Amino acid sequence: MKRNPHIGSSLDDFLKAEGLYEDATNHAVKRVLAWQVEKAMQEQKSPK
Repeated sequence: MKRNPHIGSSLDDFLKAEGLYEDATNHAVKRVLAWQVEKAMQEQKSPK
């Protein structure tokens, strides 16, 4: 039986090994910022 080298490793380790870590991190940051801006806009729009 062949052992999977990724079992037990983190997602960060996998993305780094595949050369995708920086792109994935940048994309995640952009998504969070967009979500925060959208949430702030909704809060300003709704009456209190």
